[in-house]
Amino acid sequence: MEMCWQIQRPASLRLVFHQKGPLKINTCIGFLHPHPKSYSFSSLASLESQYNSNGFLHQITASADFSRKKQGRMAASGPKSSSPRGLGRRTTVGSAQKKTPKKNGEKDSNATSAVTNEVLEISKLPDAKADVQKRGSTVLGERNVLDRSETEVDALLKKELKVERENLRRKEIEALAEETLARGDRMFVYPLTAKPDEDIEVFLNITLSTLNKEPDVLIMGAFNDWRWKSFTRRLEKTWINGDWLSCLLHIPKEAYKIDFVFFNGQSVYDNNDSKDFCIDVKNGMDKVEFENFLLEEKWREQEKLAKEEAERERQEEEKRRIEARKAAIEADREQAKAETQKRREMLQQALEKAVVSARNVWYIEPKNFKGEDKVKLYYNKSSGPLANAKEIWIHGGFNSWVDGLSIVEKLVDAELKDDSKNGDWWFAEVIVPVRALVIDWVFADGPPEGAFLYDNNSRKDFHALVPLTTPEEAYWSEEEDRMFRKLEEERRLKEEAMRVKMEKTARLKAETKERTLKMFLLSQKDVVYTEPLEIQAGSPVTVLYNPSNTVLNGKPEVWFRGSFNRWTHRLGPLPPQKMEAADDGSSHLKTSTKVPLDAYMMDFVFSEKEDGGMFDNKDGLDYHLPVVGGIAKEPPLHIVHIAVEMAPIAKVGGLGDVVTSLSRAVQELSHNVDIIFPKYDCIKYNFVKDLQFNRSYHWGGTEIKVWHGKVEGVSVYFLDPQNRLFQRGCVYGCADDAGRFGFFCHAALEFLLQGGFHPDILHCHDWSSAPVSWLFKDHYTHYGLIKTRVVFTIHNLEFGAGAIGKAMTFADKATTVSRTYAKEVAGNSVISPHLYKFHGIVNGIDPDIWDPYNDNFLPVPYTSENVLEGKRAAKEELQKRLGLKSADLPLVGIITRLTHQKGIHLIKHAIWRTLERNGQVVLLGSAPDPRIQNDFVNLANQLHSTHGDRARLVLTYDEPLSHLIYAGADFILVPSIFEPCGLTQLIAMRYGSVPVVRKTGGLYDTVFDVDHDKERAQAQVLEPNGFSFDGADAPGVDYALNRAISAWYDGREWFNSLCKTVMEQDWSWNRPALEYIELYHSARKGGGSFGDHYFTPRNVVSRNSVFFFCIASFCLGMLFSNRMWNVPEGRGISTLSKLSLKSGDSVQSKNNVLEYGNNTIGILDKSIASLEMKLVAARAERESLSGKFSMSEEAKKRKYFMVIGINTAFSSRKRRDSVRSTWMPQGEKLKKLEEEKGIIVRFVIGHSTLSLGVLEKAIEAEEKTYGDFLRLEHREGYMALSAKTKTFFATAVSLWDAEFYIKVDDDVHVNLATLKTTLSSHRNKPRAYIGCMKSGPVLAIKGVKYHEPEYWKFGEVGNRYFRHATGQFYAISKDLATYILINQDLLHKYANEDVSLGSWFIGLDVEHVNDRRLCCSTSPRDCQLKAMMGDVCAASFDWKCSGICQSAERMADVHERCGEPETALWTSSS
Repeated sequence: MEMCWQIQRPASLRLVFHQKGPLKINTCIGFLHPHPKSYSFSSLASLESQYNSNGFLHQITASADFSRKKQGRMAASGPKSSSPRGLGRRTTVGSAQKKTPKKNGEKDSNATSAVTNEVLEISKLPDAKADVQKRGSTVLGERNVLDRSETEVDALLKKELKVERENLRRKEIEALAEETLARGDRMFVYPLTAKPDEDIEVFLNITLSTLNKEPDVLIMGAFNDWRWKSFTRRLEKTWINGDWLSCLLHIPKEAYKIDFVFFNGQSVYDNNDSKDFCIDVKNGMDKVEFENFLLEEKWREQEKLAKEEAERERQEEEKRRIEARKAAIEADREQAKAETQKRREMLQQALEKAVVSARNVWYIEPKNFKGEDKVKLYYNKSSGPLANAKEIWIHGGFNSWVDGLSIVEKLVDAELKDDSKNGDWWFAEVIVPVRALVIDWVFADGPPEGAFLYDNNSRKDFHALVPLTTPEEAYWSEEEDRMFRKLEEERRLKEEAMRVKMEKTARLKAETKERTLKMFLLSQKDVVYTEPLEIQAGSPVTVLYNPSNTVLNGKPEVWFRGSFNRWTHRLGPLPPQKMEAADDGSSHLKTSTKVPLDAYMMDFVFSEKEDGGMFDNKDGLDYHLPVVGGIAKEPPLHIVHIAVEMAPIAKVGGLGDVVTSLSRAVQELSHNVDIIFPKYDCIKYNFVKDLQFNRSYHWGGTEIKVWHGKVEGVSVYFLDPQNRLFQRGCVYGCADDAGRFGFFCHAALEFLLQGGFHPDILHCHDWSSAPVSWLFKDHYTHYGLIKTRVVFTIHNLEFGAGAIGKAMTFADKATTVSRTYAKEVAGNSVISPHLYKFHGIVNGIDPDIWDPYNDNFLPVPYTSENVLEGKRAAKEELQKRLGLKSADLPLVGIITRLTHQKGIHLIKHAIWRTLERNGQVVLLGSAPDPRIQNDFVNLANQLHSTHGDRARLVLTYDEPLSHLIYAGADFILVPSIFEPCGLTQLIAMRYGSVPVVRKTGGLYDTVFDVDHDKERAQAQVLEPNGFSFDGADAPGVDYALNRAISAWYDGREWFNSLCKTVMEQDWSWNRPALEYIELYHSARKGGGSFGDHYFTPRNVVSRNSVFFFCIASFCLGMLFSNRMWNVPEGRGISTLSKLSLKSGDSVQSKNNVLEYGNNTIGILDKSIASLEMKLVAARAERESLSGKFSMSEEAKKRKYFMVIGINTAFSSRKRRDSVRSTWMPQGEKLKKLEEEKGIIVRFVIGHSTLSLGVLEKAIEAEEKTYGDFLRLEHREGYMALSAKTKTFFATAVSLWDAEFYIKVDDDVHVNLATLKTTLSSHRNKPRAYIGCMKSGPVLAIKGVKYHEPEYWKFGEVGNRYFRHATGQFYAISKDLATYILINQDLLHKYANEDVSLGSWFIGLDVEHVNDRRLCCSTSPRDCQLKAMMGDVCAASFDWKCSGICQSAERMADVHERCGEPETALWTSSS
């Protein structure tokens, strides 16, 4: 708090000028009197009126906090303190001080104030002089001024004025001192008004001060609340009566306030009773302007530091370049030496073969020659195979053909008459190469491009020595030097080309990013935009808003409410501003504001009233626009992705691409990104840089080692639990995937907690890392991670709907991969309750991977500048590679997985339609379904035979070919039935190919039809970029494809410009990254964490409106329902009640006790004898269930030995086929197995989340083919395996009356005959639980949701475990299956289904049978050796994979090595 006190001016001053020299003045100073008098000396009065002394009231304020600041802020006190510029001491009247020399341009603060005033006012003297001269004859001391020269008059006036001004100043100061003492004050300043860039004198009466006994008194202070230019000055004795001390201070131009205290140079202070002294500075900066000035200073300092840093980096880069050049030169020298040595060795062989002539074959004249000589080489045509040739040519080189073919000459007939008996001689004149030691050649019957017959000296070539050559060592020294210069030049050219290419790539990326940001800002122009579009810090900005497209449509007023830096700016929110109509006559409203220099983001919302009312806050996200040119940078967010896929180290689908590319893009926006990832044993470690051990910690009963590395420049922490959960050789495909990934999610959160991480955002993906959302909220929000928010992204809703739904509940924000797909799935039951936080953000592509300018798979690199040249070369290469006709025809490319989702029936039609339009078509892709694959193989054979020059189907994966198709095709067809996002169309446009797509999901969001979507494209600040169609039939495809091909034929120039347009559009992660950043901030805002400063209106209506709306909704609900809801009865308890009534006396049995509560299962009868009496209810339940399945009456009545349920998933088609082709009988044999052996074998699967989805259709089609499925009333999904197991046993015991019920995974090998024999030995055990027994931990922590009681513990006292069978294979007897059927609604489900099953039998009289033949290893030393010895295993798998590793490929091998004889099953009698 500031304390103010005033220095009063005297009521009047009776100052009399004494007579001095020739000038006699006897007057009263009227400028201090309320009624100034007139004077006879008008000229002097006029002069004096121009030199007022500014005497008026002055306010002095005192700050209360100096005593806490001064010691740390001020310079050391004492006379030796350094003085900042402009703050020197003045020598007051009556004191003698040595003047300190000043620099040029620096104010001399040691001059007297009189001199200062003289200098300030000297420019007004000519006016005074003119006034004197105008009056003609003014007497000054009885002498006529007019008799004096003009120079003397000026000097006299200056001198007299100086003296009188000093006298006047003294009188004023004395009067002020007198008045100050009269008030009891001890300090005043002169002049009374402090102004910037002027001097001020501070006076202190030492008598009234606490420093009255101190020999030295100093002033210590600073400006602007002690924040600017500190100073320390010694006070000196003045002429004023009394103990008055003073010093002169200069006020800097930036000052709005002076803060100071007095002290003795040590520890005694006069600090205005601990409130400090302070004086306001008038007509200068205010606090806000000073803050901006400081920001400008900071900005200049940052610029200076940035330049210095840039210069350092440049110097370091230059140093690195010089070092790299030295290393390269050394490498070139070494290579030149090696190459020269290699050539020397090769040439040595040629030298050994070389001669000067060959008798009767060839010779050279003259015999002695050297390099650059012209010689004649003679050849006896009749000596070899060219005897009948019409022409003879020499094809030659030198030094063992070191430069290839360098000599080509035609021989002529030598016409040697005298030598006719010795042959038919021809010759050619040849210039010997300059550095030749040996000449190499052959003879031919034509030039190189037309020769057919050769004489090559029986494949040894001809070699002639050059007699006159450089000495050998000198030659090779020169050769080495020449080779070095050649290598150096090649390297220089290569480096230069690379540099140019890198610079162009960087420029293109920067231009694209800048263009994308501009589009991002303009994309919401129909609602809001700014002028200028790019908001500059320190400049004004106008915000234009169109309420007609928002919730404020029709409101009479609209108010702008804004701030900066995501509502955290130091100046706080701006005052609400009423918006006015824009000048352009549009429906936009406008308002303007000044942007602070330290702004990096502008934030605003709109309301209908000044005090609130209805808000437009962009659905809770608020409007945020970036500010450029500011001195402050946005604080980086810390985002942690928890994911189980990542490209390129462990990629299965598009999820892996998103995790890597999104992380890179967000990191490029200066945010911090980490990824937590399982350390699979199948990771491609060649893509991991700087991998090293980081730490280890314990959780979940195991040690977890943490490794750290960089993948694509992103920080990755690899978790390696020592329980080997991720040592399976695969990412997905294990029976316990749900448990594995659930463990990983929990371990990742524990790693963050124990490692002291405090991320802003946890981003989890799909079902595999969905548990992060609820585990975090349940276990970690209150343990140091309170500020963290969870964002969840759905990539594929087909899998793990249960986990996805739960993650949607717990996540702060949720996204999917396109806006249209978000709308398409909005009605799904797991999505619809959470639409308020569900957003669609289109995925991007990695522009570094998909870059036609830097693509090594293309013949010619290209950008949009030379797109026609590049695509023409790519098309020619594609046609050549695939054997298509090299012609200028429209080429349609199709790159896809061949599944029903991708519209395979539309693909087939499009192929034929393209051929009908005389186009070419290329398809690259494969089908996971063998039937679809075979179908396309047949189509490929048909097309290759009928349209081999215009159609080619490549039914495999070929990465280089995919790049060539994207570049060489004119169109890329994507007719998907549904497509959450789709990357194919985005990659196509990156390569300048025009997409032809079906309007669905991300295809609709990214492809804008050239004929129908111009307005929709314009709203996104884009140009139309393709052809699209509705429907999923042939006419739809024809409509789009016909228009595309016609455009190619009829408007080639327009089509070429379209290729350029689509290539210039940015479909990278630039824009999605910006949208994700906004989403992350929105998640943080929505969390409402302490310390977050965000705009608070969360609803678009006022509180009163909300209250009345709620009341009205409740009343309407009561009206329409006409009742209150009742709590439904628990189904399980109701069933038990009915069973108890049917069981008669057993209701009174002491052993039949149900304890149900705290989410633990009931502990039932330990003797299980009462189960028999409950079979009546079970049979009734079975009858109702069996009605749902097509079973004959005979099947319902007969007894079976065992029912085997093979647990499988939608994506496990290859595994099922491997089982069918090995140990599971098919067709009639499967029926025979049931009828003769009493063995039922079925693949067990539930239903997809989407009842009409492609997964359901695929299973239905498979069932029609094989008839070997048991479909359960169960939704497949993450953490649903326990529920599936329970449903299987309940369903199986209801359908078939068998002795044993078996669950086996689809990656386990089973010998059915051996299994039947094994189980037959346990027929007399009514409650048998058979498998490979192990123990698992009991969760016994009190307070945890699923706490288990102490008596669940198995074994000795203190043992914390209970027994259960391993999950790959186990069997239970009929009574236990019936028990599961009866109590299925009460049995608790854990993450791992084997643990769940074991827990269901705790407390019951169950015999655990541990049989190791049910879990043999597939290694040769186990199942194979046992089979050879006759001790065949019943079931085999790999422990490290919880099944057979890569079972789809290895099942046949395991069956061959470990399988029982094929006849064993049919000949067994058991």
